[in-house]
Amino acid sequence: MDNNFDNKDNNKKSFFNKRNVFGVFVILFLCAIFIQNMGLKERLNNMNNTLNSFYGIRDEISNIKYDVHNELKKQVEVFSESYIDIKSFNPENKTYAAEVRLTPREYTQNDKIYVIVESMEDGSRNKFEAVNNQGKFIALCENLDFSVDVNIWGSVENGDNVRQEYVETVSPKDKFALNIENSHFDGSIGFEYKSKNLSLQGEMYVNIINPSDNSSVEKCDCVLYVSDKEYKTIPLVKSNDNFYDLEYRGNIDEKINIDENDTFTAKIIVEDKNGFIYEKIVEKMGFINGNFESLNYDYSQNIIY
Repeated sequence: MDNNFDNKDNNKKSFFNKRNVFGVFVILFLCAIFIQNMGLKERLNNMNNTLNSFYGIRDEISNIKYDVHNELKKQVEVFSESYIDIKSFNPENKTYAAEVRLTPREYTQNDKIYVIVESMEDGSRNKFEAVNNQGKFIALCENLDFSVDVNIWGSVENGDNVRQEYVETVSPKDKFALNIENSHFDGSIGFEYKSKNLSLQGEMYVNIINPSDNSSVEKCDCVLYVSDKEYKTIPLVKSNDNFYDLEYRGNIDEKINIDENDTFTAKIIVEDKNGFIYEKIVEKMGFINGNFESLNYDYSQNIIY
């Protein structure tokens, strides 16, 4: 009987010993995982620090490049400041004048400052001498052709020593010309094949952008054409008081006979105070091969000088 108790005690001790060993193993395993995670976290932190250092170096390089670029730009630039102002427009001969102001970075009393106007049409150049006004040199460039875009150059000259720099491109149309921004017919368009009548009922809207005080609308019409022959002119009336963003509108209620192979065109025609005429097609349709249909057309405006 004592032997049985001894066996039970031994079995119990063996069981607890196994549990202790397993517990120690689990603790060691968890410690290993913890140490491994700590190492991984440290490596991630190191990688983070490396990336941050890389970004810092990259930013420093970018700043150095920016500073070097600006310094080289200053060394190459002939003029520190420039300004171009459109002064006047002559509607009779379609020319304008531009005042160009230049501030040289360096100049001596023996230097002469010129403004060069270069035609983008044929490359021809006109030179205008600038007058010193407290360190700013001003040249009035006159009789410039409205229809030609030009490149403006500044030049510092002293004998054979010539330093030139491109200043700006001037497009006279951007300064003077009106822009028919939006035009559309709001209404119904129908065609009766039996009578060959085109019916138009609705309102024509036109939106005109005026870039400056150099121009203004004198007249705005919607002109209807049948096969390029003028059918009717409908005056459009200004419907707002905004000088720079103008809206014109007019009612249209017409029945127009369109024969086989005829075309119909609705065109906006605007005249400004300088005598320029602007044309823009709004609708173009045709009775072609037995079908009355919309036709392709140029959406851009045309300026008649």
